Amino acid sequence: MTASARGSGSNTGLPGCRCRSFAKDGLRALALLSLASALLFLGFLLKHQDLSRLLEEERLRSRDLQREAAASSSARRGVEAAKAQLLQLEAELVQAKVANQELRAQVSKFEEELKHADHPSPPPQAPPAPPSPPCPPQEQLRAVAGSKASTAGNVPFTMEASTLPGGGSYTQVGIAAVADKRYAQRFAVAIASQRCFAETHGYVYTLIDPGDYPTCKQGDFFFRKHCAVARFLEKQEPGYILFVMDGDNPCVVLNRNLDHWLREAALTDVVLYERWMNNEIMAGNYAVRNSKWGIEFCDGWAAFAEEVPKRGFHSSDNGAIHLHVLRVLGLSNLKACTSLWTHMGSDTAQQMDEYFAYVACTRLLMGPPRRWKVAGQYRLTILPRGHAWAIDGGDADSKTSSVGAVSHHGQKTADNYLQYFSKDFVVGPERSCKKMLKTGFTVSPAQYGNALLQKLKGRTDGALLDWTRQHAPPWDWLYLTCMGSLSCRPLDNDEPFSVTMGRPLQSKLAFVRPPKNANWKACAKEWETCNCNGLVFYGVKGTDRVSPLVRTDAGKIECRSETFDGDPAVGDAKHCYCAEGV
Repeated sequence: MTASARGSGSNTGLPGCRCRSFAKDGLRALALLSLASALLFLGFLLKHQDLSRLLEEERLRSRDLQREAAASSSARRGVEAAKAQLLQLEAELVQAKVANQELRAQVSKFEEELKHADHPSPPPQAPPAPPSPPCPPQEQLRAVAGSKASTAGNVPFTMEASTLPGGGSYTQVGIAAVADKRYAQRFAVAIASQRCFAETHGYVYTLIDPGDYPTCKQGDFFFRKHCAVARFLEKQEPGYILFVMDGDNPCVVLNRNLDHWLREAALTDVVLYERWMNNEIMAGNYAVRNSKWGIEFCDGWAAFAEEVPKRGFHSSDNGAIHLHVLRVLGLSNLKACTSLWTHMGSDTAQQMDEYFAYVACTRLLMGPPRRWKVAGQYRLTILPRGHAWAIDGGDADSKTSSVGAVSHHGQKTADNYLQYFSKDFVVGPERSCKKMLKTGFTVSPAQYGNALLQKLKGRTDGALLDWTRQHAPPWDWLYLTCMGSLSCRPLDNDEPFSVTMGRPLQSKLAFVRPPKNANWKACAKEWETCNCNGLVFYGVKGTDRVSPLVRTDAGKIECRSETFDGDPAVGDAKHCYCAEGV
């Protein structure tokens, strides 16, 4: 074969065979590709069916969970409604018993009159009663203090359910602390204890951060707090009652719930209480309902951020609450108190005469704790001091009982917390509710009530006057009859206030006018012994915070409050000063 023929064969025979081979390979590859695509599509269909089935199962499960949640919520509301109805029935039962007793007494009296109708006899002449003094002595008031009456009518103030007006309801109960991230970290222990209390008793617990509510733009955190509470309430169901707690207000009791105070909260929109340490209304802890009136109350309080005095000590929202209460209740004659608020300017945190004068003005104008109505509806209740769910811890001597407050306000340090909580709970970071509380700080109801009663006697004897330059309010004398048993209660809306005050105490120290030529020299610090023959006074020299003069001829005198008829400068470092030979 010539080269030409080989060339011709190469061009006509071999390439044709190779093309047919490629064609077969291509068809085979196309078939395999189609088969793979079909298998993939079939797998996708199967996968899609599985996913659809799983999705449908999740939808059904979600629907079941929603139904269960709805049923649970409905049951919870039913339980709360049943509780409220039970309380109302209990109150009606007590009223019925009282009415039955009165009816029995009338029947007995009528039968007795019928028995003697045929043979009437003149009533015996009772000897004339000796004239009673217009005011019983202080010791007589104290003799009955702490004794609990057998019936509600024997004690003017009582917390028994039979004295509560009928009606009242709520849908759900929540507890909340209001804190930004900084405050939440600072008061982590107290907030953890509040959460434990809520979980123990089935309350909803929320940590409200004002930063989550952009419309709350008040510069002062404490006014912004009440704005945030209002915005939070707007998102809850109507009738939701929120117990707002300060960040430094740990719950120190777990075996009692809030039912005792829900009796009052169910009737109204806002519940406040008197502080013990001074005469203020407490601003940090309160209960508020998700209602138009409750939300407007919080917003009005927050609006005081624009009304605080420009100078002096005004105590932020705690000062504002007093004037706010006068306004929302529509009380007359508040002009003088408003003027005192507006014209503050010289006070400091150590010298608060203007502030306490303002507080005294507002408290005397609103009168004793009361269940207030506005336009015929219960709207605001103020509880007596010592009878709320919270109390300043120092006023309770850091003790708890089966009665009284379940939380102690003003606890800010590890040492404060370690009075109540285990070291593990205080140190953290894990904080077990079951291991939260220590033992050893619980006392009997009698001990707890008597401790408060003794502090109350101190107030009426002048301790409040020594510190705040406020006289104890008149209702403190009436509390002497109910504080020991913690049976005081607020007056109802139309209930009059009447009180018998004991004769004012007379000082044990005779007044001595200081001689003009006296040369006063410091002779002792507080709790030390002053060596002196002459006149001595006790307090802060160069101020009006000093005691009356005391004459000593014994050569020495103890430098302490008891010697000088009280503490003239509460909280300040004090000395004794001697003028020899005068």
